[in-house]
Amino acid sequence: MTSSAQAEYRVFILEIANTQSNQRRQIQSTLDPIQYISLYPLNPNETIMYQDTWLCRGNTAHFKQHCERPPAPTGR
Repeated sequence: MTSSAQAEYRVFILEIANTQSNQRRQIQSTLDPIQYISLYPLNPNETIMYQDTWLCRGNTAHFKQHCERPPAPTGR
């Protein structure tokens, strides 16, 4: 008997902004903003929001790199 189960995951581009210094940094993660801050608390003067997200096929076992963002659809 063979298994046909397949894994997929979502990648998020998160932007963390410091409201005092106006510095911003982007992070690529498989965690959404709420999950991210539950594992990695932000400083009181920081905010987080996601800038982009896409679906990947496969899994992230053994620290595999995330899949690339697919190209944006072109208008017809």
